[in-house]
Amino acid sequence: MSKPRLNILDISDQAPIVGLLLYYFSQLLEVDTMQIEVNGTSIETDPQGYLVNLSDWSEDLANALAEKDELVLGEAHWEIINMIRAYYEDHGTAPAMRKLTKLAKSELGAEKGDSKYLYSLFPYGPGKQGSRYAGLPKPTGCV
Repeated sequence: MSKPRLNILDISDQAPIVGLLLYYFSQLLEVDTMQIEVNGTSIETDPQGYLVNLSDWSEDLANALAEKDELVLGEAHWEIINMIRAYYEDHGTAPAMRKLTKLAKSELGAEKGDSKYLYSLFPYGPGKQGSRYAGLPKPTGCV
């Protein structure tokens, strides 16, 4: 049986790889910031999509960031995003994955405090992706 070949021209299923490559190329080119257009306003992000100015956050921005990741934010997403934002307000840092799982379990119940559940909502990493949509810095300890 032969191994499946990767068609480099079809990158539709390669979004994580493409994002990683864009990040590394931006580092090589020393790109400090990028722009995203939301409701006619240009908002500055770092090359990974985290806000440069946390005060620029809005639900519309979160939806625009999710749309770039081909994700539609539903009620379950907002439950986690709002929980992450509240944690940040209380602690001054976004929760990393382990803390996020424990937090979700204590605040939302065992079913929603499961890492599989969180990854079903935020497939690129609940800590990182959730914090990015919440308009917060990348959680400490996330690569």
